Amino acid sequence: MAEFEQACQARTIARYAPPPRSPKLNGHVECLNGAANRAFWACYDGEVELPMVRQAPRVWEIQDTTV
Repeated sequence: MAEFEQACQARTIARYAPPPRSPKLNGHVECLNGAANRAFWACYDGEVELPMVRQAPRVWEIQDTTV
């Protein structure tokens, strides 16, 4: 991240980042995350064990974008 910051400064590119844990300042991303979360759980009928649930959204996301 530091290298990216330095490259932006060297090229005089202004960079704006919201502070951590500030969903009100990042509404578009929060909205997208919520929509993806609801879409995933609406169609998920797999195992509810933690290891499977951790992998399932990534698999779903990859399959959803290849359709």
